[in-house]
Amino acid sequence: MKRRQLLQAMAVGPWLLPALASATDSLVFTFGQTPPAQVRKVFAAGAPAAVLLCCLAPEKMLGWPWPLDEDKRSLLSPVVRDLPMIGRLAGRGSTVPPGVPGGPGAGPDPRCR
Repeated sequence: MKRRQLLQAMAVGPWLLPALASATDSLVFTFGQTPPAQVRKVFAAGAPAAVLLCCLAPEKMLGWPWPLDEDKRSLLSPVVRDLPMIGRLAGRGSTVPPGVPGGPGAGPDPRCR
């Protein structure tokens, strides 16, 4: 970043703070409902998200985006070892079958309430 761009960004900053403070209002406006106070289950859309979710909050994982071999499962904690393969949701390479919770054409998952 050049010095001029940095100074311009710093000059505009005070006018952007009120907009950033009301970011939650824009979420409600965009989706029409408020986000839940507590997230119970998370659908990892791909491999990087699944690994990160497994490290940060394994109890919230809905499943794995790819099938795991038995030798790989033996290295995992019991919390995530027996989770099913639910597919990945990644553009044209999507492997989520219809009817999987969080997948295309699926209604709300009762486990996520």
